Amino acid sequence: MFLINLVPYYQITSGHFLYADIYRKNPLNTIDLIGISKPKETLFKASIRNFSELTGIYLNPICFQPLMTTVTRPRTDMDDFILDDEIIMIPEYYCAVKMPHLTKQIVSKQIIFQWKTYEEITINHSFLIDQYAYWELNYRLTNNKMDILPNRLQTHL
Repeated sequence: MFLINLVPYYQITSGHFLYADIYRKNPLNTIDLIGISKPKETLFKASIRNFSELTGIYLNPICFQPLMTTVTRPRTDMDDFILDDEIIMIPEYYCAVKMPHLTKQIVSKQIIFQWKTYEEITINHSFLIDQYAYWELNYRLTNNKMDILPNRLQTHL
């Protein structure tokens, strides 16, 4: 079992990108787009499945690229979903999702994407690991380094 934190982005022009913060309309809180893997599921397959389930948007598999940023979370963050008492820490991986257009809402009308620049998005995320993930993605995008990421078809967890 692992968690996948999806990081949608959109390319405005060459070298300029927007990143999606996801908000609930009431109350207005930032939420991460996080999904849970199924048994024997790869990072790549979990990313695609969770993104479509959480957003209702079906994208071409080439839109998903794993990032190298990872963290482990204590079991207490996910107690409702864990049946195995032996699991005490859960790995969380980040995956960039290239959006073909600036989506404004997803499955529920209570949840919307709010597009922000790199500077704006890092201010809104208080967790250092989230800031690292955005830094990594922004660095890779602006320096044309997406090609050195792990091979998404071989990323088994």
